[in-house]
Amino acid sequence: LVISSFLSHAFNGVGEASYHQERYSVMTAKIASKTRVYRDMKKFLNEVIYIIKDFPKEQRYVVGDRIESTAIDSLHIIARVYMGKDLNMRIADMVELQSNLELLNTLIEIAGEHQWIKGRGKLANLLLLMDSIGRQSTAWKGSLIEALKRSESERSQC
Repeated sequence: LVISSFLSHAFNGVGEASYHQERYSVMTAKIASKTRVYRDMKKFLNEVIYIIKDFPKEQRYVVGDRIESTAIDSLHIIARVYMGKDLNMRIADMVELQSNLELLNTLIEIAGEHQWIKGRGKLANLLLLMDSIGRQSTAWKGSLIEALKRSESERSQC
């Protein structure tokens, strides 16, 4: 009874309008997880989680954790770039993403060289995913830079 009274109070008048506005904005929000680059990074993270378990114990908590946390950070950056509005910030975030990808690629190569990744197929698959993600991010960054140039050009013509 107390809960139903609170809910009816909370959603009357202005509360109801803001509830509907918030619900509408959630329905129309961009969903980064539907993009190919996000899905590929998620796939990379899923594969890495299982591969890290086979790392030597002393490397699992150093290199393995760094790979995992950088992949998670990269997912966050992809979502931030996808949902962002400010082109300059989005481009800066893309630079950060590409730096993360370079680090991930290097750490995966090191793990492969030390044979911490069991099976050539697993290593090859991770490197192919990294290559695909890198190409997508480079193209995405290029399109953002072009959009910024167009925007600045339009402003200068006004």
